[in-house]
Amino acid sequence: MTDLKECERRWHDWMVKACDQVGVDPQTVDIKAIHGLTKRVAHNIDRPLAPVSSYILGVAVGMAGASGDISKATHDALLRRLLSVVPKGSD
Repeated sequence: MTDLKECERRWHDWMVKACDQVGVDPQTVDIKAIHGLTKRVAHNIDRPLAPVSSYILGVAVGMAGASGDISKATHDALLRRLLSVVPKGSD
């Protein structure tokens, strides 16, 4: 197994445990998309805002879920809307 595959397995295992602790469906967590968001924010705005961006996305997803909309399409739309305010760069 490659080092990356081992890391990704470890990440996934931890994510499933973390989701279980707070009552989140692990199927709704897209690690690669979140990494893409935080990378773009870190490189094109400021590194300290990377975790803030994932928090904002999480709150938005939670609010959508509270209103009954837990679809993948909604998650993807919220991610796109958040990315729309992040400058594109050479990330």
